[in-house]
Amino acid sequence: MNRKVIILFFIAVIGINSLEAQNRAFLESGPVSWSGMPGIGLNSIPGYKGVYMLSATKRGASSETALTPVDVYFTQTSVPVFSSWKTLTLSPNTIYETESGFVYIYKYLESWTFFIDFKIKENINLSFAENIVKQMIYFVKDGSNFINTSFPAVVEF
Repeated sequence: MNRKVIILFFIAVIGINSLEAQNRAFLESGPVSWSGMPGIGLNSIPGYKGVYMLSATKRGASSETALTPVDVYFTQTSVPVFSSWKTLTLSPNTIYETESGFVYIYKYLESWTFFIDFKIKENINLSFAENIVKQMIYFVKDGSNFINTSFPAVVEF
């Protein structure tokens, strides 16, 4: 008995467009051991640092992709919220902006702190900040020891 099986594959145009519109950040280096968290003056707070390259398509006639470096720091130290920090509410997370205006800080469970250093005003991307915080919280929530915590290889925002 001969039986032919035909499998049809199709991709919705909407799906293709949404994939193309998605911005991504790729972990270029790290995590590496680090001392000194940004945005709070001179300090020797220990932690880890990773460098992400944010990929965003520039709007306009051409579909040119720009890569922007952003430093992400992670420490198991409880850092107090300073009065000079501005609160930015990004549901469900609260991210604080330092007085420099380029470093964003998120605190989790009073013993984990994330620092996102955009370096210059043009690099600030709160969607990236919100999504990397979500992914980093996932790693912390699984009960990993601090030393075993990793940075996500890809962050979509």
